Amino acid sequence: ILELTKRYYVEKKADEITRKLQDLAKKQEDLAKDKKNTSEKQKELNKEFEKIKKDLEELQKQNKALKEPMDIPNKREEQKSISEDMKKANEKLEENEKTDKNEQEKKESKKTAQKKQKSAAKKMKKMSIEMKQAMEDMDADAIEEDIDNLRAIIENLIAFSIEQEDLMKAFENITVTHPDFSKKLKQQQILKEHFEHIDDSIYTLSMRNPKISSRLDIDIVEAHYNLEQSLANIADNKIRQGVLNQQVTMMSANNLANLLSDILENVQNPPMGSGESKGKGKKGKKGFSLPDIIKKQSKSLSQCQKPGNNPKGGKGKKGKGKKGKGNKEGKGQKGEKQGGNKTGKGEGSEQMSSEQYEIYKQQNALRQAFQEMMAKAGTKGNAGNKALKQMKDLEKMLLDKGITNEVIEKMKNIKHELLKLDKAIFEQGEDNKRKADSNKNEFKKRNIKALKNKKLYFNPNEILNRQPLPLKSNYKKKVQEYFSTKEKSN
Repeated sequence: ILELTKRYYVEKKADEITRKLQDLAKKQEDLAKDKKNTSEKQKELNKEFEKIKKDLEELQKQNKALKEPMDIPNKREEQKSISEDMKKANEKLEENEKTDKNEQEKKESKKTAQKKQKSAAKKMKKMSIEMKQAMEDMDADAIEEDIDNLRAIIENLIAFSIEQEDLMKAFENITVTHPDFSKKLKQQQILKEHFEHIDDSIYTLSMRNPKISSRLDIDIVEAHYNLEQSLANIADNKIRQGVLNQQVTMMSANNLANLLSDILENVQNPPMGSGESKGKGKKGKKGFSLPDIIKKQSKSLSQCQKPGNNPKGGKGKKGKGKKGKGNKEGKGQKGEKQGGNKTGKGEGSEQMSSEQYEIYKQQNALRQAFQEMMAKAGTKGNAGNKALKQMKDLEKMLLDKGITNEVIEKMKNIKHELLKLDKAIFEQGEDNKRKADSNKNEFKKRNIKALKNKKLYFNPNEILNRQPLPLKSNYKKKVQEYFSTKEKSN
């Protein structure tokens, strides 16, 4: 419990740092656009970032202290780069505030400071996104692990129930003198040990997942009690009572399997109106089928290929540049590669960044929807895992490089993998070991002939009359009178 508590606080601290980074990035971006951009305001932001750096160091220490540390990314290089940008921005603003500088020099200093401020804000945004993504991936892996564990426990409970039923039927047909009696009793003891392992697995899982509630306790206690009683009763030659205990044990195991199956269904398919929003699954995002994901992936690919989002290294959009002709005019392949984002009409680097970020968000949502769909279907094929890995790589490439020809090729490959997966046939086998069939046979009432001479064999008066009773003479006379009166009445 202590370890789980420590883990919980590490997760919450990581979420808090991510939120602080997002807030600070917005403040830095707003300050860069503010006309009253001063070194004092920048110093305050620098101090805030230093506090975040200390929080990140503390987070790494607490994470390493866990028995099983989480995969929290260590962003030392990014922190160093952000600190340098913020420090240079502050220096330029201080230079700008000096009275001995002319207007041109002040303008250049302010422009450089704004550039560094925007760079720092962009890097902080990227850092917070990557941290948030890492935490979400860990949550998804934990849920997938819980789903696998739940499936394993349910399968073990079903196997246990089948073995208990077989033993119950065996004990119905044997006695203490049977040669297999001791062997069957030993099998019952082994079953008892197996259920203890199942109980440990359920307890461990319930510590990690609050959805495994205490409603299981009743059946677990019932199963343990009846396992003990069945062993004791059968060993004491009370086989009938032992068989009844075995039947209750089997019923409790079936109830547990049924409850855990419902919990597994709820984890995979959250009911409407539950969670963070109605009609939405994990993280409040709407679930998609595979054809929906393929359709949205195609739409995202088309958005990257449209003329307004020219990939770096591709053909540039023709237009007039602001700084004359040549390599910065925006004509041809070289023009776009070297100065494409700085040319054209109404298309600046900030606009392109926002469009790239929207595409990144779309890919992130599609990747999570695909991951949930795989977990729900229990898919672990090579095609699905390959597509999932490519989706993760694509998100990283979008953050690092933006929209490039390499990114577009990666998106085409992902679409191809999803189409291959769509054609695959998913088959789920059905276990018919204990298939229940309703009785369709019709039985006719048997007409049994009446027993001949039944009075000869079942005449109670005659039997009692023939029996010598140890009575005194006066009572004997009364008995004889009684029977004689009965015979006359009959």
